[in-house]
Amino acid sequence: MFNCSRRLTQILVPVAIAACIIAASPQQASAQSAPAANAAPLVQPTRDVNNPAEQPFAKRFYPSAASAATYVVPVGKRLVITDVAAFSYGSTTVEDVAIYATAAGVGGGRVIPFTTNNHGIVYATSAVSIVADAKSTVTIAIDDTNSSDSAGMNVDVHGYFVNHQ
Repeated sequence: MFNCSRRLTQILVPVAIAACIIAASPQQASAQSAPAANAAPLVQPTRDVNNPAEQPFAKRFYPSAASAATYVVPVGKRLVITDVAAFSYGSTTVEDVAIYATAAGVGGGRVIPFTTNNHGIVYATSAVSIVADAKSTVTIAIDDTNSSDSAGMNVDVHGYFVNHQ
């Protein structure tokens, strides 16, 4: 004996599910449509969702034994530097990396010595707490016993901006 209601359920349930999926798809597709080919990409500033007043800062500098690298803090912002990591490739005479900044009209800074690991890599790294006022210049300098050292230096500076009147 053929069970008509069971057979009908086996046919109609998949059809009903497919109809629901098709009915929902156009709304989702229109909400996710791609921008026009010639439209400029949207760039959203990076923000710390746990502390929206802070805007992350990360920049790599390339000072040398002969010249420091500098960065001017934007108008209306205060830069809080939280850590510094430096790497020298090809030099055995580097001594330290120094970061100088001005906060509340007073200059200050931090000197971080270079060390050599067991693979011969020369590096310097430290957590710091350095504040730089709006429109002030942050200076990153390398101290080297050989002032004509042409080895490459990378200094990564991390921190965040806060609004400053």
